[in-house]
Amino acid sequence: MNILKILKNNFYRIIEKKSIIILAFIIIPIMIIASIIVSDNSETVEHIALVSRDFNYSINNDQLDIHLLAEQPKLYELILGDYDAVVIDDGNRQFNIQTIQSKELKSNLNEYFNHNVKMDFSKDKVKRGIGTNTLGYLVIVILFESILLMSLYPEDRECGSFRRILISNVKTKNYLFAQCLFNFVLLFVPTFLTVVIINKIFNIYLGLNLTVFSLLFIGICIFSVALSLVLTSLIKNLNTCISISGGMYAFLGLFSGCIVPFNNTSKIFDIVTDIIPIKGFLIISQGLENGISISMYVEQIIYITICTVVLYVAGIIITQKKVNLGLY
Repeated sequence: MNILKILKNNFYRIIEKKSIIILAFIIIPIMIIASIIVSDNSETVEHIALVSRDFNYSINNDQLDIHLLAEQPKLYELILGDYDAVVIDDGNRQFNIQTIQSKELKSNLNEYFNHNVKMDFSKDKVKRGIGTNTLGYLVIVILFESILLMSLYPEDRECGSFRRILISNVKTKNYLFAQCLFNFVLLFVPTFLTVVIINKIFNIYLGLNLTVFSLLFIGICIFSVALSLVLTSLIKNLNTCISISGGMYAFLGLFSGCIVPFNNTSKIFDIVTDIIPIKGFLIISQGLENGISISMYVEQIIYITICTVVLYVAGIIITQKKVNLGLY
C-alpha cells in the first residue's frame, strides 16, 4: 500500500465521520463570519469588576462598565474576557488592581481609583484587526479538528491495520507522512475556500490579503498536524488522547491570546505565553495588519518553524521506537 492508496483509503473513511464534515463545512464558516461581526462591533469600553462591601459607589465614566461584586471573580473570567480588570476595595478606599490585559490599563486604573485622576481609557483597550481575530478563533477549532482527523492513525493501530501496512513494505515515516498530508489538506482546503468566498463573492476584507492570510493559515495547519502527530504517537488509547488533547488545546488557545488578546501584562506571564508557538502566529498577523514589515518577525518565524519540525520528527521517532518494541 503506497501513500496514494493510504490517502484514498482515508478519504473514504473520513466521509463516514459526519462530525468532522459538519465541523469543516458548517461550524468553521460560521466562526469566520462571527469573528468578522465581532471585530466590526468591537467595544472601547472597559468592563471592570469592582469588588467591595460598599455598594454605594457612584462612578461616572462612560469608558468604564462597572460591575459591583461581593466576591472576586475567578481567573478564568479574566482569561475569557468577561472582565478586563478586577478592582478590589481593601476597605480603606485603597484599591488593588488586577488585570491580564496590559500594564497601561493597570496603571491608568490605579491612577483613576487611588488618586482620582481623570484618565482616557480608550487607548488602553487591546485591539486586534479582523484578520488576527479570525485566525485567533480558527486556531482553537483547527487544533481540535486536527486531532479528530489524526484519529485515523490510532484507529489503524487498534484494529491491526497499521502493522499490516508496515508489513506490506510501507515505511513508518511514509505512512505518517501520508496521514499528516491528508490531515493538512482537510484542515486547509475547506477553510481557505470559505475565506476566498467571503472575500471575493461577498467583498468582505479580512484585514489581510489572501496571500498573507493563506501563508499564516498554512503555518497554523502544519503546526496543528505536527502537534496532533506527537499526541497520537505518545498516547495509545484514542479516547484518552482526544480527552487529553482537548484540555491541552483549550489551555493553549486561551493563554496564547486566541480569544482575549494580552499585551505587556507581566514579565513572568509574557515568558510563559511566549513559549506557546500559536502566540507567534497572532503576533505576526497583528503586526502585518498594522503595516509592519514581515522582516520584523524573523525571530517568531524561526521559533515556530523549529517547534513544528521538532514535533513532527518526534512523532516519527516515538512511533518507530514503539514499532521496534512491538507495541504497535
